[in-house]
Amino acid sequence: MNRAHRELQLPGARLRYRDDGAGRAVVFVHGWTLDLDVWDPQLALAAELRVLRYDRRGFGLSSGTPSLDSDVDDLRALLHA
Repeated sequence: MNRAHRELQLPGARLRYRDDGAGRAVVFVHGWTLDLDVWDPQLALAAELRVLRYDRRGFGLSSGTPSLDSDVDDLRALLHA
């Protein structure tokens, strides 16, 4: 398992994310004021699945201003990367 975080540079933000496991993917998106660490209990799924989780713009170790309008584009860019 890869326990190091990675970063994705986007216009106006830098997103911290973790990508663990292999195979079919599941993506976890945290709620307001939280960060990707809230999904630590679900990391056991990485034994059978690819587990992708990230800090939304402006939360955790991600930079930028929180924006519901940017959330969909940010997730799309992360999945593409």
